[in-house]
Amino acid sequence: MLPPRTTHVTLFSDVADLALPAGHRFAHRGAVDLAEVDDVPWIGWTSGSDCHEWLVQVLRTQKIKSRVSCTVGSYATQLALVAGNAGAALVPRLACGPLPDGVRILTTRPALNRTILAVCRAGEESHGAVRVALEALRDASARFTTR
Repeated sequence: MLPPRTTHVTLFSDVADLALPAGHRFAHRGAVDLAEVDDVPWIGWTSGSDCHEWLVQVLRTQKIKSRVSCTVGSYATQLALVAGNAGAALVPRLACGPLPDGVRILTTRPALNRTILAVCRAGEESHGAVRVALEALRDASARFTTR
């Protein structure tokens, strides 16, 4: 629920990909059915966070037991743990920087999409600096739409 006198503007869509250790049996694939990945512990955000709840929900939807073995508050740290063979992680493209050696990124089936919104005062989305800022955010997002 948005505060009164505000509106949202859709900026772009983001996709979360599967990060696996390079030695995992599926690491050579370009894509994987998420339900197949039932043999690894998961690395995620701390319990109670929106990101943790999202991971648990995704795994539950795919009928995967959510064995979250490690929780940290950073995708970069999650990827370092994946590189160290501690488990798998789901990482949004928007949050994925350079990959450490030993990590392979796979697209998932089904695709894990989310919509990124900006919130501003109602009626100001097409005015001056707000419009320019929204355009800049849309332009910057272009590098995250493909991998």
